[in-house]
Amino acid sequence: MKIILIVLAGLFILMAVTGCGHLRHKKGHCSKDPEKHISKIVKIMGKKLDLTDTQKTQVKSILDDLASNHGDMKTMKDEMHKEIIMQLGKENVDVNALNSQMDEKAATMNSMRYKVVDAFAEFHRILTPEQRKKLAVHIEKYGSRHGKCCG
Repeated sequence: MKIILIVLAGLFILMAVTGCGHLRHKKGHCSKDPEKHISKIVKIMGKKLDLTDTQKTQVKSILDDLASNHGDMKTMKDEMHKEIIMQLGKENVDVNALNSQMDEKAATMNSMRYKVVDAFAEFHRILTPEQRKKLAVHIEKYGSRHGKCCG
């Protein structure tokens, strides 16, 4: 159970930065502007978890750091879409080109995984036991809502 919570919380942090996180069920929450999005997340997390001003600053720093990789991830996703569209227009699929692009994406995702785990460890460190418990309850309650809006 503890490992599941760690993975879910790590995904929560990643989703908060790269998507709309656990708050996707609120209409109009999603923002294309990462800074606005992070500010909304920090504000709502601050309220839900009773974060101190220091904790809010630390959470914002963690999310800003993760968000710095968001542009690379979006560029890679856009390039992959273009490649697939191009391949669909060909008589035969260039398997080597697709595998090469997928290998590049996998390497980037693997390096991002380490950053997410480090971010989660830092996030865990700054929360009190009571705040961690509140977050665990929230993730158990709303975790199934991940990925339900804007991508």
